[in-house]
Amino acid sequence: MRSYILIFFIFSSHYSFAQSAQNNQYAVSGVIEDKETNEPIVGASISWNNGTIGVVSDTDGRFSFNLEAGIYDITVSAVGKKNRKKGIKS
Repeated sequence: MRSYILIFFIFSSHYSFAQSAQNNQYAVSGVIEDKETNEPIVGASISWNNGTIGVVSDTDGRFSFNLEAGIYDITVSAVGKKNRKKGIKS
């Protein structure tokens, strides 16, 4: 199962879920882009669990991580941009 969600803020992110049959793990991946220029944002921080766990976007603005089934608040932050939070259910 794969679904796509598009979020537009000061910057935008595109991410998707892919469920693994093992351990109810979900792969979350996407791209962080500037909303106005559509340029990738390098080094954006994507975190969850109140910022205790996270990843950083690569040189193409891409990121990926795995989550167990549940409800999470995902926070995206980047230098010079306003932090944004989005609730997701995996």
